[in-house]
Amino acid sequence: MATDALSAAGCQSSSLVKLVLTGELDSDCEKDIGYLLSVLEDKYYFCKIIDETKLKITIEDYLLDESLRGEFVRTVWGDGTLSEDDKAAVVRYGLKALDGEEADGI
Repeated sequence: MATDALSAAGCQSSSLVKLVLTGELDSDCEKDIGYLLSVLEDKYYFCKIIDETKLKITIEDYLLDESLRGEFVRTVWGDGTLSEDDKAAVVRYGLKALDGEEADGI
């Protein structure tokens, strides 16, 4: 957990903490930054979380998918006007919306 890593790094209750989240997440992975922030705010003087995670998506998984999700991913991935980062963000938020979840960070 993040609190263990911060404690191991020598952070104390009087510390100003900036946590940068990195890496790739599967499209079905849940990430609750609000919860993480609430946990850290109780332990440290000040806490800031920066989310630099990327969506781990393999377009091949959706090439033959005959669902709305598949059509959505193929359409976004085929858009030549978007950068790879923008495509990943649109797909991430779009898949959340299709699942009926609230999109954080917009």
